[in-house]
Amino acid sequence: MRQLEDYILEENDLYGAGRIPFEHEGKTEYGYPYIRAAHKSFETALLACSQLISPPLSGGIRFLEVGCGIGTKCGIARAHGMQSAGFDLKDE
Repeated sequence: MRQLEDYILEENDLYGAGRIPFEHEGKTEYGYPYIRAAHKSFETALLACSQLISPPLSGGIRFLEVGCGIGTKCGIARAHGMQSAGFDLKDE
């Protein structure tokens, strides 16, 4: 996932824009803490919820992220076969 985030940031000329130091699992990380700190728990919750949902007759499960930032969670949803979309008030 970190490679995906770095790719998205670099592709949008934002690489390095979010190099904020934060503590994660006992060490200092650099990036967007609200994105990088919770991938595994998000993915676990997403998969658990998707098992409780009956997919619609056409199109499969859809995922919408409000305040998506660079769209990492949308990417995780797509990686699990969901249609995903996100929007954010900030263009970057």
